[in-house]
Amino acid sequence: MSKPVVIRGISRAVVIVLVSAAVLFCPAEGPVVREFSLGSRLEPGGAIADGSLIYRLRPFRKKGTNKDLFNHIYFQGDTVCFSLLLSRPVPHEKVQAWFVDPVTGRRFAVERLDVEKKRVSGFSLAGSLLDDFHRDDRNDPVRGDHFCCTPIRFEVRVTLADEKGGYSVSKGSSFTIEYDDRQER
Repeated sequence: MSKPVVIRGISRAVVIVLVSAAVLFCPAEGPVVREFSLGSRLEPGGAIADGSLIYRLRPFRKKGTNKDLFNHIYFQGDTVCFSLLLSRPVPHEKVQAWFVDPVTGRRFAVERLDVEKKRVSGFSLAGSLLDDFHRDDRNDPVRGDHFCCTPIRFEVRVTLADEKGGYSVSKGSSFTIEYDDRQER
């Protein structure tokens, strides 16, 4: 049996216990993001219920402008959602969230933001994001592909503030619009 290793008068086990206690009991600088998820549907508690970002919608059969198409998509009610699980609660009034168009850098406040204990979640409608991201060409004739099947990149950016300062986290992804004739009503 070997002797315990002593580091300047302290055994290795004591050092491990002290370091572990420091990590566990000394709060981090800001609230730590333990989970950051994206999807198309939220559970009642704010976690992501459906991680898919592919939306199968009724086809747009009219002629018109991109704005008409975005309204068609908007009124189908599909949401692009996000959910963060934090290491500690942050007051609702200290949380802000945006969807960012990575092409232009423009950001748009989320349509719904919920803060419940350690969970921050929210969403915007897919039609709203298309309208915001393509506002410069919303009055143009509707695109021939109706934005079908091309990933639409986005980023979710969330800022949190508490007594220790402000923090920002972000996550990028894309969503895809597809059309399904079976969904016509």
